[in-house]
Amino acid sequence: MEDPAERARRYARELERTAQAALSRLKQNPDYPAIHLRVIEQVEVMADATGLKLPRPEIPSATRLEYALSLMDIWAGGYIGLVSTLADQEDFQALLRSYERKAWEIYRGLAEIEPFGANREFAEIQARSLHWYKESLRRLIPRRVSSTLRHPAWEFTDFFPLSFGRAAPAC
Repeated sequence: MEDPAERARRYARELERTAQAALSRLKQNPDYPAIHLRVIEQVEVMADATGLKLPRPEIPSATRLEYALSLMDIWAGGYIGLVSTLADQEDFQALLRSYERKAWEIYRGLAEIEPFGANREFAEIQARSLHWYKESLRRLIPRRVSSTLRHPAWEFTDFFPLSFGRAAPAC
């Protein structure tokens, strides 16, 4: 039977390999240098502001969790700008999984705890990741939606015209 700690390390290595492969594909986007520079600068600003205020690394804390979530927002909020196709979105999703792991490692510090079972802090990290996953999908939705995808409320006005006339759909 495999040691749980070794299994976690193997999983982390695989996540990192997958994320690096995804990032190398996303780097082909001509906007990558500008986006990457902006991410670096935002991380520097946050690190300068937070600095040594983080609790000791051997103790997980709410402050460490907030710092990790803020880093995740900077990383995901920057690199989401590289998503313009479904393939890009899938690569971005691989980055998000890696960011989840990195955020967990920042939160836990030196404590060798893994996110097993119901863990409120890891659930917060996953919720933030889900937010960015949904945002990346929203980037793929065309601005002008087909008339076959009208809002369901419009079907009722077809049968009950108002005395002042029906307004044209906004989309």
